[in-house]
Amino acid sequence: ARIAADPNDVIKSIDALRKDRQKTKELEEIKKRADALLKENKRLKEELKTAEGRTKGKIQEEYVQGIRGLNATEWLERGFSLHKSGDYNEAIEAYSRAIELDPKNAAAYHGRGIAYAELGNYQQAIRDFDRAIELDPKLAVAYYNRGIAYGNLGNYQQAIREYDKAIGLDPKDALAYHNRGFAYYTLGNYQ
Repeated sequence: ARIAADPNDVIKSIDALRKDRQKTKELEEIKKRADALLKENKRLKEELKTAEGRTKGKIQEEYVQGIRGLNATEWLERGFSLHKSGDYNEAIEAYSRAIELDPKNAAAYHGRGIAYAELGNYQQAIRDFDRAIELDPKLAVAYYNRGIAYGNLGNYQQAIREYDKAIGLDPKDALAYHNRGFAYYTLGNYQ
């Protein structure tokens, strides 16, 4: 018996699996970050109890920054949850709130970029992926998703460059190889 499948359906299925894998990795990173922030906030809270004068003001500011970071993490988690349920506009709002509270949060830009891409706003998605990469140049998944966005805009040459970067950072990422191959195929490059 021979099995036949529509290549577009296969691509969609693989992308769906990849997104679930990406979300798991991102949530693990967020949890690590939240745990670190909680530990740091506990330390700062203890220091605040014994600090005096200028030192107390400095420690208090660090504590407030840490609390903002936690709130940003909570908004980021909310964005992931909304995104997973398919509520992309609300997810964008949650990611934006996380970014407002923690402008150096690469995961929030990346998540918002994916949500914009889901809505077909590939230019905005690319801008968010750009910012995520600027903040975390080793975030392979951001290059991968930027490649998808460029591919959806018909810019397969740029998509290939993005997949190359993703593969360079994560050589075990089979989907990046797959999508790069599909981009070459679309360009008629069968070598």
